[in-house]
Amino acid sequence: MKPETAEHREWMTFEIPEMTTDTAKIVLRWEKIAVPFTVDTGSTAKTVTSLKNAMKPSWQLPYSAASFAFDNKGAATDQEISDWLDQSLRVNQNIANLWLKARFLKRLGKDAEAKAAAQQAIAAARPDQKDFANEVTRLSADWK
Repeated sequence: MKPETAEHREWMTFEIPEMTTDTAKIVLRWEKIAVPFTVDTGSTAKTVTSLKNAMKPSWQLPYSAASFAFDNKGAATDQEISDWLDQSLRVNQNIANLWLKARFLKRLGKDAEAKAAAQQAIAAARPDQKDFANEVTRLSADWK
């Protein structure tokens, strides 16, 4: 910012003589001084990055759909829940979606597969998910 000499202004004003999607040239004027500066928001780059991230395959959205349907029996068919779980697991196998798969299999009466999925969930736990893994262990302990 470098002040410039300008025509006299009694009141302080802010002007925006130039503006694009990403930048705005702002001029602060008061008395015989004008101080121009540019603000750059990087909006275009941020928007493109957000769009690219939104189009990446995500494990969370199909997991959320499956979890909602599982918790609200009758909200979706078992086939839909299974498809959503499979879609989530193809993108990223983690303790959350593996544990949901285990509970879903248990509900379907597939006890051996449910126990195996519960063990996979425990094995997939990150160090910061120790409490979650312990809960999975506790809840699946009596599964045959």
